[in-house]
Amino acid sequence: MFDSTSRRSVLLALAAAGVSVGAEAVGSRGGSDEPRNADSAGSVITRIYDALESGDMQTVADGLADDYTLSVGHGREKDKKLELETLGLYVRRTTNRRVANRRLHVFEGGGFVQQHDMQCKGPDGREWSLRACVVGVVRGGKLVHVDEYVDDSGPLFSSLREAGRGDPGSAKSP
Repeated sequence: MFDSTSRRSVLLALAAAGVSVGAEAVGSRGGSDEPRNADSAGSVITRIYDALESGDMQTVADGLADDYTLSVGHGREKDKKLELETLGLYVRRTTNRRVANRRLHVFEGGGFVQQHDMQCKGPDGREWSLRACVVGVVRGGKLVHVDEYVDDSGPLFSSLREAGRGDPGSAKSP
C-alpha cells in the first residue's frame, strides 16, 4: 500500500508532529520490538481497534485524549465528540465487525502507522470492506491525533453512493 513517496509523506507528517522518526519503524504487530506496556503506542492502538471490532465504545472513548483530532482528508477534521458519534453509528449499524490485515508500525516518541481492512456486515446484510491507513500519535497512553487515508474505490463507498447516502465518514450518514 505504501510506495516510497507515500512513506516519505508519512515520515514527514510524524516528524511535524514531534515524533522521532529514525530510519525504520521500531516494530510491527506480530513481532514488534516495541516495549509493550499499557501506554505504548502499539498497545493503545491495538486496544482501540480490538474494542471497535467488538463494539466496546467505552474502551474506544477511554483511549482517545480529550483534545483528540482526526483529519479525514479534504481539510476536514473531527474532534473526539464527532469521532465517537461516527464510530458509535458504525457499531450500531453493522455486525460481524473485523479489523483484518492489520499492519502496525510504531515509532519512537509515540508515532505509528497502521494499515488495515475494516470488514463488517451492513444493515442490508451485505459484506462491506474498507481499506484504510492511519498515521497518528499517542501521548500519555491516549491517542491524540490521527490522519486517516481511505481507499474510497471499494464496495462500501460505491454502495453508499449508489443509495445516495453520502459519506460514511460523516456522523450524519445513516
